[in-house]
Formats: sequence, C-alpha cells, structure tokens
Amino acid sequence: MNEVRFTSAFKKQYKKVRRGAQWDRVFKRPLPEEINIEKRTPWEYIKNCF
Repeated sequence: MNEVRFTSAFKKQYKKVRRGAQWDRVFKRPLPEEINIEKRTPWEYIKNCF
C-alpha cells in the first residue's frame, strides 16, 4: 500500500494550504451529493483519490 510520507517539504506546503482562505471550500464545505455517496469528509475523499 502506498502512503504519503511527511517530509519537510510536504509539511511546509500542507501548512500553507491549510492557512489559505482559497482552500476553505476544499476542507470545510461539504462535497456535492453526486460524488459523495459514502458521506465522506472532503479530506477523506481527497486521500482516497490518491
């Protein structure tokens, strides 16, 4: 199974994304019903896409 490893570069980019207002819709708004049949959180959906 592949997994995302926390490198220093990943941590730095992750912090920038979490603080950025333009990413609020990705992390805080619910997903559309058409793509979220299993009722996952946006972050779980993104992780499953990897």
